[in-house]
Amino acid sequence: MSEPKPAWYEIAKKGSIASTPFDEELKRSVLSKIDRRETRYLQSVKQVLAAIVVCMALGLSLLLVTNEGVLFKKSEQSASPPAGTPFHSISGIDIKEHPFAYKLLDARITGNGSIISMNDPDILPGLGNKVNPLHAYDNRMIYKIPYADIEVLSKKDMDGFGTLLKYKAIKDDPKLPYFKKGDEHFGYTVDGLTGPEVIYDFGTANLYDAQMAVTRVFGHQALKIWLVCGADSIRVCTYYNREQNGGMASYLEFDNATMYERDLNGDGLEEAIAVSNTTGQIYIFKENAEQLYWVSVREALGAGEQDVVSYEEASGMFTVLNQDIGLRKYRYTENADKFVLVK
Repeated sequence: MSEPKPAWYEIAKKGSIASTPFDEELKRSVLSKIDRRETRYLQSVKQVLAAIVVCMALGLSLLLVTNEGVLFKKSEQSASPPAGTPFHSISGIDIKEHPFAYKLLDARITGNGSIISMNDPDILPGLGNKVNPLHAYDNRMIYKIPYADIEVLSKKDMDGFGTLLKYKAIKDDPKLPYFKKGDEHFGYTVDGLTGPEVIYDFGTANLYDAQMAVTRVFGHQALKIWLVCGADSIRVCTYYNREQNGGMASYLEFDNATMYERDLNGDGLEEAIAVSNTTGQIYIFKENAEQLYWVSVREALGAGEQDVVSYEEASGMFTVLNQDIGLRKYRYTENADKFVLVK
């Protein structure tokens, strides 16, 4: 018994497939079409192979591009040296110049009587200052006291400046809350500025045995006072007093840093160089319009955490010691804010 055929079967049977015989002419037609398809296929394969060869050649040529090539320059600009290797560029050549920019010190300025909390964060890593080292302009003048209010305990002359004195208060001074009878203080006279009966009262008696020198900072002559101020015998406090408005002013105060003064860029104004006593930080400070600006030497030279950064007072140069590369010395360029490699 025959199975029923689907509807499309009869339609196909009546078409060209069922009615056209496969004779010699049809055979030649089919073979001709096959030949043309093979030819087009071979041509396509050849074209693809040729394209692959061209791409391989182009890739090889790019790998051989020299320093003058555009691709190499783009790679060099986008890449950055590995951390801890500040002295070498990506091409292995010493970086001879390190330009930098000063930043405004964002720290509050206080004067006499201001309250400072020891829990406040340091203004910069490695410094112990909780507030701006620059004292308030309107509240930095040092009080003058008469000889009649004190008992002199000791005194010594300081050439080119005046006389340093340690003394004891013989009565309270209502104008000076900290000046109490029996307390020992430190003060000084200034040649040509104070009379024989007047003393500038600066602080407690232990300052009398501090180290002192007459120096210049930010273009001003100043009395520099520094001493160990921490129980660990490492922390150093430095004070700068300068003449201002016909008297002496408490000008600057740096905590936890050994201070140097030098005109690094040749503009006639001495910068203040702060070398932290407890970390590897070195800062350079400038003053402009009663504001301090700073730059980190470590940051400017790109020194790594394990690199040792130091300052040479005699030469005014900054050094970086890297265990793999060795010692490098840099000088501050005159009339430009940048460090230049010396050796």
